[in-house]
Amino acid sequence: MELKGFAELPAETFAGGPPSGQYDAEGALRPKPLYPGQPVQGFSGVQFADQNSYWFLSDNGFGTKLNSQDYLLRLYQIDPSFKGAEAGNGNVKVENFIQFADPDNKVPFAIKNEDTKDRLLTGFDFDVESFVVARDGTLWVGEEFGPYLLHFDATGKLLEAPIATPDFGTSATGDIVRSPDNPAVLAGDATENLARSRGYEGLAINPDKTKLLALVEGFVAGDPKDTLRINEFDLASKEFTEIAGRYRLEKPEHAIGDITVINDNEYLVIERDNLQGDEAKFKKIFKIDLSQQQDGYVKKQEVVDLLNINDPKDLNGDGSTKFRFPFITIEDVLVVDQNTILVANDNNYPGGGGRSEAPDPNEMLLLKLDQPLNLDTRVGLAAVTQNNLKFGTPGQDALVASGQQILFGGEGDDTLDATAGKGANRLEGGNGADTVFASSNDRVFGAAGDDILFAGEGNNQLTGGEGKDQFWLVSGDLPNAANTITDFQSGTDILGLGAGLAFANLDIRQTGSDTTINLKTDGASLATLTGVEASSLSIADFVSTAARPLIIGHRGASGLRPEHTLASYELAIAQGADYIEPDLVSTKDGILIARHENAIAKVDPKTGEVIEATTDVIDHPEFANRKTTKTIDGEEITGWFTEDFTLAEIKTLRARERVEFRDQSFNGQFEIPTFQEVIDLAKQKSEETGRTIGIYPETKHPTYFDSIGLSLEEPLVSTLNKNGYTGKDAPVFIQSFEVGNLKELNKLTDVPLVQLLDAEGIELDGTLIETQPYDFVAGGDSRTYGDLRSPEGLADVAEYADGIGPWKRMIVSVESVDLNGDGEADDVNGDTLINDADKSLTEPTALIKDAHAAGLLVHPYTFRNEDQYLASDYNGNPELEYEQFFSLRVDGLFTDFPGTGFEVANRLYPFTPPDPIAGVGQLAPADTLGA
Repeated sequence: MELKGFAELPAETFAGGPPSGQYDAEGALRPKPLYPGQPVQGFSGVQFADQNSYWFLSDNGFGTKLNSQDYLLRLYQIDPSFKGAEAGNGNVKVENFIQFADPDNKVPFAIKNEDTKDRLLTGFDFDVESFVVARDGTLWVGEEFGPYLLHFDATGKLLEAPIATPDFGTSATGDIVRSPDNPAVLAGDATENLARSRGYEGLAINPDKTKLLALVEGFVAGDPKDTLRINEFDLASKEFTEIAGRYRLEKPEHAIGDITVINDNEYLVIERDNLQGDEAKFKKIFKIDLSQQQDGYVKKQEVVDLLNINDPKDLNGDGSTKFRFPFITIEDVLVVDQNTILVANDNNYPGGGGRSEAPDPNEMLLLKLDQPLNLDTRVGLAAVTQNNLKFGTPGQDALVASGQQILFGGEGDDTLDATAGKGANRLEGGNGADTVFASSNDRVFGAAGDDILFAGEGNNQLTGGEGKDQFWLVSGDLPNAANTITDFQSGTDILGLGAGLAFANLDIRQTGSDTTINLKTDGASLATLTGVEASSLSIADFVSTAARPLIIGHRGASGLRPEHTLASYELAIAQGADYIEPDLVSTKDGILIARHENAIAKVDPKTGEVIEATTDVIDHPEFANRKTTKTIDGEEITGWFTEDFTLAEIKTLRARERVEFRDQSFNGQFEIPTFQEVIDLAKQKSEETGRTIGIYPETKHPTYFDSIGLSLEEPLVSTLNKNGYTGKDAPVFIQSFEVGNLKELNKLTDVPLVQLLDAEGIELDGTLIETQPYDFVAGGDSRTYGDLRSPEGLADVAEYADGIGPWKRMIVSVESVDLNGDGEADDVNGDTLINDADKSLTEPTALIKDAHAAGLLVHPYTFRNEDQYLASDYNGNPELEYEQFFSLRVDGLFTDFPGTGFEVANRLYPFTPPDPIAGVGQLAPADTLGA
């Protein structure tokens, strides 16, 4: 037997945490704590952490229940730099710890930190002496107060109530094994049948990780005094099943220190006397075989005499080539490979006497055996290297799995990545906001915190745990098979869609008690949501990396400021609008200005009553004689018209709020802007905000303006060219309700064009009342906008335009209620008005699908926040209308309230800026909005 490696952790080693040692042996408080933190001492169990480090279990503390009330129960991750084996320096690095706690109140009796939030466990609560790591990465701990088995998750959280030890023997004191420190015994409700500190000193797990072997340190009443029970515990049922064997001590006064696995039948057991230093006589490790028993006891064979070890290189530096390990308690043994074992002592801090009267250090040994062990391939360091059980630190970690591995992030915001591996991993983020990337056939657990879980290639099971979690069904490529999400909560968690997918691509349906999510195109399965009702899902439960739909400020932020003013446009930009829309008409001197109509005030020709006004021209007596009557697109209008005013005269006017029920307090404050001034504002704000602000001009009444010699097309294109807006990727759309106008523009410019689509109104059943583009009327063409919306008509539109701007009721119409059958819509909500609030939505049409099939973008109009514009289905919530149209995959929309539109769009599509012309180019990021 030879000492192959030696490392030493000084006795005075402390970890973070509260001061400790403030209680004496009677449980009374000392004047002040003895120690500034938590001692990293008393090692009573060891397992591999990874290829280079170990988890050591620190026992209950300072020796008794009463004086260990402030000693926190922990696992410490230790990295020894072994002299000899690793050519190290013999030092030991403490890398991490796992704190045991009971935040979910699983312990049925009072603990030291009973009324605290975290309920950290201490040496007053349990005397932990042994542990193993299960296949699922959870931790099983043996302790002595009960004695109990304790089950923790990888972060140290107690998962269930302590599991008591059944009495399979002949004890007359009951069917449970109890020590004097068992809560029932302390309460006077039961009698002990096991001596104090004689519980589960040893705990091992079989190679298949299906059973635990729990070795008690002392005899149970009714058994011979030299007989120790090896209890078998089934991990599937979580029950003790039998006494797997009985271990006979060499002398009744001896004790065992630990047990560890070799193969299915063979285990190593430390047996020792209760002496130390020069008086120590018996410190040995035996190999036992559960399959071979003699006289009712497992077969024993001596493997190591810890008081007689060769040390030819004097690794511990004591000047001798013989090495003794004379500590009173030696409680750690682990098989490294078939020729090597690790052994360490419990130094019983702050006790001494093993080497000197000073507090003993924790010594760690690598011992080369005289005879190789029959080691199971699933046991030892090689198996750990293969299985690669990895633990993170309490901070931010990045752990990578290569296949059939178990990763535990622990506390902190960790990243766990299995995408480069072969799958079949278990990935647990632990507490914190973790990001976990699955591969295939993985089990993923976010645990507490707002986690982001990527579903990966398929056949993965994802559990978010507590917090607001994101489950990414698709990230890069589509999964090869559906993934299962076990705990999705609508309204709390989010489902993510990458690879350009959006809600409109999904087929969501109920399958038994679960929801299945497939692609509409080919039926490919993306995910199964366990126990979720499909009807509970909406677009609000999803986010997408698809390009965010455009938010177009309709005449600016016209719901909040007078339309077509620089103030309205500036507010729209501040609220997140990607494009601002100026309707363009001409002045007498051929300058394009922003007005909804060329009629800047309309009056009743008989009464003179104002019908509509977007300026204060009526209040200017100097322009009274400009009032006239004209026929505009077939409609006779009396009022004042832009083409009768020079720009200088227009600039003397001020804007007014056109809609009576909107805020009138801004009337008289703002000038009428020119098209160039609108462009200047867009450019200025683009520079200030760092994001692209586009312009979306509409040519108003182009046939009429052509008829009076004030053509709109040429000055429009000239202004755009002068400002550098010339190509397909320019942040410009030109729109028009007329067709000939757009065809002419298609010859003059390469900027994108949009065909607007209108209707006269809606029948009671939701059917549209069709109307015609005015240039069709003027030219004798009988086609309507309905003809343009047909697949054949859309194909024709695609010859000269890049998109369509339909009235939103062409996508989702509304139907009225007519209970009395008078042919008129009823006032359902009783507000004396008949509007959309009295109507209900009909099924969506195929217009978006047909337009996209023709290669056309779809930008519907107009979205408004006021109740009267919202169908009753939305219950007065405008966000629901946006969500519905985004779910139908519109490419953008016109809104009087761009702030509302942006908020919804950015919530559903938070990652990718808009792509105005699909595939041409994206706008600059809109992550910061100008004030």
